[in-house]
Amino acid sequence: MKTIKYKDLATHVGHPMVADIEAGQAFSTIIDVEFENSIICISMKTLDYDLKIGLFKAIHNSKFQHNVQDENANLIDHSTTGENALQEVIALQNVDSSQAKTINFVAKQTGVYKLVFSNEHSWMRGKSLMYRYSVLRPTDEEILRMNAK
Repeated sequence: MKTIKYKDLATHVGHPMVADIEAGQAFSTIIDVEFENSIICISMKTLDYDLKIGLFKAIHNSKFQHNVQDENANLIDHSTTGENALQEVIALQNVDSSQAKTINFVAKQTGVYKLVFSNEHSWMRGKSLMYRYSVLRPTDEEILRMNAK
């Protein structure tokens, strides 16, 4: 297995974002990984209390649910097909996110990943989440070398 060095990676920059997650609800966002051996970097913090975080990969040619709001606050639903449309990459885990938390994951495969922040365990308290993700991909030279093999 060939080692890829951080200095040889090109960054796909993620901007800081904020999401309010109601009690008993979850929030997700989609990460598109275009190159093998890219590194998904996730940083997060809540104003108070804990939150669960997980990462899932869409199985080839599957569709999965991703609810987003358009600029007019209308809910857009991308529906699910099949029970196993998502492969668990990082299991939902409870994190004390009152302190800044960083998670890095090497995406060995290209594809669509779903980053989930869950507050479903909370019955009473909503959470204000500040997060950012970015994808570090190999440089063009490294991609050419990997494809030449």
